[in-house]
Amino acid sequence: MSAIPGRRRRRAIAAVVTGLVGMVLLPSGLVVGANSLLNETGGNSVDDSSATKIPVTPTALVAVINSRNEVASLVMLAVDPSGRGGSIVSIPVGASAEIPKSGTIHRIADSYATGGMSALRADVEGLLNVSFNFADDVDAAELAVYLQGFGDRPVNLPAPVLDTAADGEAVPVLSAGSATLTPLKIAAGLASSQTGVAESTRLPTVKELWAAVAAGAGTTAAGLGTAGSAVTDLAAPADETAEPADLFGFFGALQQGQVQVWQFAAVLITEPTRNPGNLDLYEIDGGEVIMVMASIAPSAIALVSNSIAIMIDTPYDDSDLVREAVLRLAYVGANVAVVRTVNQVPTKETTVYYGESIVRADVEGYSTLLGTMSFVKTDETIEGVNARIVLGEDFREFIGSAAGRTIATTTTSTVPD
Repeated sequence: MSAIPGRRRRRAIAAVVTGLVGMVLLPSGLVVGANSLLNETGGNSVDDSSATKIPVTPTALVAVINSRNEVASLVMLAVDPSGRGGSIVSIPVGASAEIPKSGTIHRIADSYATGGMSALRADVEGLLNVSFNFADDVDAAELAVYLQGFGDRPVNLPAPVLDTAADGEAVPVLSAGSATLTPLKIAAGLASSQTGVAESTRLPTVKELWAAVAAGAGTTAAGLGTAGSAVTDLAAPADETAEPADLFGFFGALQQGQVQVWQFAAVLITEPTRNPGNLDLYEIDGGEVIMVMASIAPSAIALVSNSIAIMIDTPYDDSDLVREAVLRLAYVGANVAVVRTVNQVPTKETTVYYGESIVRADVEGYSTLLGTMSFVKTDETIEGVNARIVLGEDFREFIGSAAGRTIATTTTSTVPD
């Protein structure tokens, strides 16, 4: 496990300090469809067994390499617990890595040049706070083989795709506009990038190409922000689905069901102290990362502290609201382990289901960040989860109030260093 404890909370604090709380509007619908998570139907009970397991969601990291042996695009694949379908998460290759002991500020893709796939994997695991089951790098020809099962796909590219040749000249790869592309053409587009051109200019094209791939999976197309998360069917024991052994297994599993695409928002870092080399360096939002990972790959998440682990249930089709909740919990050091949407009418109160009084005492300390909460003692047991919070209207109203917008810097909860 390469993810480093404490990173997620530091990113949450940074988001609060820089005023990012509530500022990023995310496409709604990512966690919609996850209401069958833990075989839940109503939100007030999990199941009748002694302990319900968090679903197994196998994950892989895929680095798509250009002709200059650089990382042109980067994705995380998360397979549905059923083994059919899942999610494709596009990660900016210029995302800022956590500063290592050397103090070197760098883009995650730069680690590939110095340390290969193992160094890149470590950076991305730390950035997303997950552990990947598998990681590999592929060039355009290799990626095209994995994409064959998705077939030729219609796309509408917002801009032409260009690559940089060995002599430094720009080489046209794909034209802007509508076209039907073969898997090889799609792979070529994902494996192309221009030297000296900001990554932000090509992120919309990368999203469009992966969305086209996703639409060729299963029987129902699913793109960015559509209903249906990677977690869809957990009636069977989590260990019944075998983990894919290689990229053929991961792409083959995705091909068999509904696939959604998510691309992390990226903000260029311009402050000299955070980007002294004036790199093409980007900040990705900590709250968005936690929300997405806890929604599509809960079994891959690494705990970041010795504090309690929480599951968030939301009756709202509102990703921005969920992001607010996970970011605030991460800020006080809590581990957000699972996020799901439940099929129930929102209640007035935000309700906390807990089993031990010490857990209740801890969550009560979060009221300065979450607002008024009611507490219900329950015998339900979810493996790896200490408390389940069901968001209510009180939370929605609280984060819109003056008190809710003022983030408290201290709580009665034990916060890790």
